[in-house]
Formats: sequence, C-alpha cells, structure tokens
Amino acid sequence: KKIIKRALNELKNYLTIFNRTIAKKFGISETTLKHAIKNKGPLNYPEFAKVLTDYEKQQLVSYCLNMQKLDFGLTRSGINHYVIEIINKSKKQHSFNKSELSKL
Repeated sequence: KKIIKRALNELKNYLTIFNRTIAKKFGISETTLKHAIKNKGPLNYPEFAKVLTDYEKQQLVSYCLNMQKLDFGLTRSGINHYVIEIINKSKKQHSFNKSELSKL
C-alpha cells in the first residue's frame, strides 16, 4: 500500500511521465497503478498473515532440496503435509480449514 501511495504521488508530480514508467520504477504492475489512480488510492486487499517464520521457511526449502537430491519427487500435497507438520510442532494458531487439511 505504501508503495502504491508513493507511486501515485510521483505520478502527480510528473504528469508527463507514462504510467508504465512509474509502475516499473516502483515495481508494481501497470494495471495495479491504473486501479489505484481510478480509486484515488491503493485498493484495500486483506494482507495475509505469515504462517511460517523465516527459519521454518528455510527448513522447508532444505527439506525439499534434500528430497530432490535423493530423487524423491515431492507433490504439492506432500509439501503441504510437511508445512502442517511444522505448524503443529510449533503449536501455532492457523486459519486453515480442518476439513480441507484432512483431504491432504
């Protein structure tokens, strides 16, 4: 949201610059910038809560790379199982649907 606000301010200051140039400068899509211009500010999409810490993410990456070295292909479901295992071990609260988790 902050980046979009900065992009809109930049656009006001330099009306001759194309939207594409401003969007590229701030690393956002031109469409996102156009929507922000139309709505006179950034859209209020909900931000997702972080589920894994940086350390846990690194554990997941290491697990996937090790499985790859062992020529054991991982499915999306297999990775999801491992993520749930990490979450359950750390006893974190999560908003995952329990009925959906049972299908994994």
